[in-house]
Order: sequence, then C-alpha cells, then structure tokens
Amino acid sequence: MDDFERELTHMMRGARQQTPFDSEQRKRLYRGIRARHRSRTLWRAGGVGLVAGSGR
Repeated sequence: MDDFERELTHMMRGARQQTPFDSEQRKRLYRGIRARHRSRTLWRAGGVGLVAGSGR
C-alpha cells in the first residue's frame, strides 16, 4: 500500500470526516485502489523480467 492509498483509507475510515462516502463512492474508490495495485504489480513483474532476461 502506498502513501496515497494509506491516506485515502484513513480519510474513508476517519472519525473526523463529516460526511461519509456513500456505498457507490466507496466501491469506486476500492476499484481504483485495486487497479493501482494491479498495475503496480504488473510493472514490478515486468521490471523483474527485464532484469532476469538481461543476464543471458
């Protein structure tokens, strides 16, 4: 989890928040977080593949 996701989670669950996110907004935010996680994982996997492939 990166800083953006950590802050977003804190905002969504924080007691200081005056108006909570409705269920549709929460679903969209979680979908965005999952998409960021998937893209970061694929980017890392591609980097590892390039490093492993350059050793030949």
